[in-house]
Amino acid sequence: MLVTQLTMYDGVFQVAATASRTSPDHPVNTLKQIFMDTQEIPVPACMHTAKNELLNYMGAVISAFQAYRAGEADATVRGWIKQSDAQYTNFQAALKAVNKCAPFCLPQ
Repeated sequence: MLVTQLTMYDGVFQVAATASRTSPDHPVNTLKQIFMDTQEIPVPACMHTAKNELLNYMGAVISAFQAYRAGEADATVRGWIKQSDAQYTNFQAALKAVNKCAPFCLPQ
């Protein structure tokens, strides 16, 4: 389910990334909704780290778009993007670790 959310999120991210600073908020609002929906997904204890990293990634991307729309310095926007890249990498690593022990990962 988390990977499905990530796929949806990344699809909207691609649309939002092509928008100008003055374009409507719609893509970012959709990113926020996917973020909130992802928060509500129950996961087994062994997947809490992966879920948190995914949420951190999503939150950093949203923050980058908000900074961009607010006209903040490019360095600020790049900082958020750099953070989102790190969180994405952390999510992938956490998911890989869970997949190694998947048969033993029990619900909470």
